[in-house]
Order: sequence, then structure tokens, then C-alpha cells
Amino acid sequence: MEKEDVRVLKSKRDLRNGLLSLLNERPFEKITVGDICERAMINKMTFYKHYSDKYALIDDCLRSIALDIYRKSVAKISESKGDAVSMLTTFFSDVLDECIDKKNIILTLASGNNSLASVIIKSSIEKLVEALVIRITEGQKPKYDVRVISTFFTGGFSDLVLAWLEGNSPYNKEDFVNNSRKLFTDLLYSGVLIEK
Repeated sequence: MEKEDVRVLKSKRDLRNGLLSLLNERPFEKITVGDICERAMINKMTFYKHYSDKYALIDDCLRSIALDIYRKSVAKISESKGDAVSMLTTFFSDVLDECIDKKNIILTLASGNNSLASVIIKSSIEKLVEALVIRITEGQKPKYDVRVISTFFTGGFSDLVLAWLEGNSPYNKEDFVNNSRKLFTDLLYSGVLIEK
């Protein structure tokens, strides 16, 4: 894989930051390529060298946010020791912290439609959840394919996080994580997912 030129990386970063900055002020539909270029202090010709339109840029922004969440969380999984529920709860809390940190961006991108926010959260945790499920089920026989269990956890987990970010949860963060711990405990040790 060929490494991108530092100037290209900087231009793309500046364009992403320009768009994300504008999203704090107005909806995506009302932002033009000219607005993005002006905010990023980059000319339109440079913009079009990297992106076909603002939709390609927003896609790059989503991938960048997901990758950032992934990178910040993956180290903790590989370092974590302890029981499966503790690993899941720590992971859940870490990803929730990252989503809280990027809450305005995630919810702005959602702008009344959960799909974009859900994509950010799901894509940022999907591989992590699968790695975690493989680790948790090591030496045990899962009742279902690991990908099925991972998809189940990812979907439920991301929907819970999104509902919490939108303020549709009656819990503060600590209560939210504690309730999730109870749910993970029941799922993992009930015999529903792993054969006893």
C-alpha cells in the first residue's frame, strides 16, 4: 500500500476539520463545497483532487471518526485481563466515552435520521466486538456462530449508545454502564449464548 504524501494528508485533514466545524453551525444540506474550502483555507481545485463532492468528504469524515474510536478502544481490549463481563463493561464504557467526546458531531450528522450516527457507532465497534467475543468464548463452545453473536451485541450496543447520546435514557453514565453490566452478565452466564 502506497503511503500518502504529507501534504495530501494535511489537506484532507483540514477539509474534514472544516466540514466538522461547519456542522456545528448548520445542517449538512446547507453546506457547500465553497463553504468547506473557505473554512479549511483550501482552494476548490485541491478539494476536487481529493473528493468528488461533499458526500465523499462526509464519508471520509465518518470513516475517520470510526477509526479514531477503534484505535482508542482496541488497545484496552488487548491489555485487559479479567472476566468476560469486566472486559465487556470496560469496553462499553470506553466506547461510550469516545462517543460522548464526539457527541455533537455524531448527533449533528444524524440530524433527525439515526442512520449516520448509527453507522459511526457500529462501524467503530464491529471488529472490536468480534475480537472480544472470540476472546470471551475461548475454550468454550458458543451456541451460535461468533459473527452472529458479534452482530447481535454490536446492534444492541450501538442502539443503546445512540439512545443515550440523544437523551432517550433515564440513566446517567454510571447507571447506564451498570445496567449494561447486568445485561452482559445475564447474557453470558445464562447459557443462552455459550453451551454449559
